[in-house]
Amino acid sequence: FQSLGFIFYVLGLIIAGGIPLFDVQARNSLDPFFTMVSHLFPMGSILLISYVGLTNKYSFQKARFISIFFTFISLFLMALLGYRTQVIFVLLGALISGSMVKIWKKSELLIIALGAFISLFALTMARDIVLGVNISLFDSLRTRISLTTDVMDILSNMGGAFGLTNGAIHIASHPYLARLMPGVAYSPRRMIAVLVGERSVSVTSSIFGPLVIDFGIIGVIVGMAFLGFFLSNLYKKAESTKGERKIILVGLYSMVLSYTLIGIETGIVDLEVLLLFMISLSYLLFIINRKII
Repeated sequence: FQSLGFIFYVLGLIIAGGIPLFDVQARNSLDPFFTMVSHLFPMGSILLISYVGLTNKYSFQKARFISIFFTFISLFLMALLGYRTQVIFVLLGALISGSMVKIWKKSELLIIALGAFISLFALTMARDIVLGVNISLFDSLRTRISLTTDVMDILSNMGGAFGLTNGAIHIASHPYLARLMPGVAYSPRRMIAVLVGERSVSVTSSIFGPLVIDFGIIGVIVGMAFLGFFLSNLYKKAESTKGERKIILVGLYSMVLSYTLIGIETGIVDLEVLLLFMISLSYLLFIINRKII
């Protein structure tokens, strides 16, 4: 995972022609596919934390060192891409995975959580400086939160009980399928922006926005119930399973929960996130079926 992710990370930077965090043009030039595959590096780091924490091949101190080292490497690499989401994903994933395998001390859990907030603020400030946005940090965060909730409110009114777009928002998570749709639909968030009357940017609409515009209030209720059932069972299996499968389950649960927490604000509409959820669900069902048989 990490090797493949790092290769595509380097290739993505070469194609972009610069460091996206400090160069707006480089960020706009990032290849979506290369960027998505490069995210395998932090995913691999989270799985690695689960592995070194549960296997008997490493001493406690060595497992901690490996976990801390790859967490910081992942943070550094993802920060250079300029995407706050992936930085928060690394911190949350490391926090959850490390706590489940008991690598982190209680004080360190608080430090990692604090680091997540500091990273969010720091990357927001860096992005605003590069973009030349002349507003304070708190105004920037307040504006984003306000915009997200306003968009969600508009989508709720548009979606009604049964939805409006019949799954098109989620289908648009795949770039090829998005290009087949009529009008401007480069991505789910861009499609949502067009629906609310904004054609120049993409917008977030919380975890409820995509569901309510695609499937209505009923879809939100069913979707949230399914998500809770899925996370609950994945956690129970991660806690009760022994051996090598526990390593995978802890890693998958850590990543799924991290993306779910992030998705509260951004929505769960990214292709890599949806694929991760599908893989995790398939693996969970596979284990349950084997146990039944």
